[in-house]
Amino acid sequence: MSTPLEKIRFSYKIWLESDGRFILGRGGARILKAIEEERSISKAAGKLGMSYRYVWSYIERINRALGKPIIETFRGGRRGGGGATLTELGRDLLRKYTRMDEYINRLLSGGCSGGYGVENQFEGIIKGLERKDGYAEVKIEFETPKVITALISEAKLEELDAQVGDRVEVTIKSSDIHISKGNLQTRKA
Repeated sequence: MSTPLEKIRFSYKIWLESDGRFILGRGGARILKAIEEERSISKAAGKLGMSYRYVWSYIERINRALGKPIIETFRGGRRGGGGATLTELGRDLLRKYTRMDEYINRLLSGGCSGGYGVENQFEGIIKGLERKDGYAEVKIEFETPKVITALISEAKLEELDAQVGDRVEVTIKSSDIHISKGNLQTRKA
């Protein structure tokens, strides 16, 4: 039998904003994803159980806030066939929101913590190595955040046997950055 405390889970809400103005939240991300999949505002609204008018006004509010369109609509010919697609800005918004949402989900589920008593652990790929007077500069690319540059000793670099393209784990503590290959497959870029 479980206790009430065992049923308690973390929850969160995130949104994108610009100059303090709300741009996109979970519902808006669902709308953009549905438009991307259905290639139609009407079909996206139906899929989500929302009215066409609600979806259209949500999109227009974002367009006004950003000063640029997030979708592009096109009319069909005699046989119909009109539709909508996300603009590059719309795809970027959806990607940015989704990336952060997935990151926070991993954090809350323990997917970013390691055996170091920290919760700032990420997987990444080494994109550059530069040896300098007794230390090495290692550039590591992550999905979220993008790239971190770590300065490590040449001895640590040798110990890691690190090469550009290696998949590594990075643990960030308040005092240092720890890099290891852990149980990850190497040279998988």
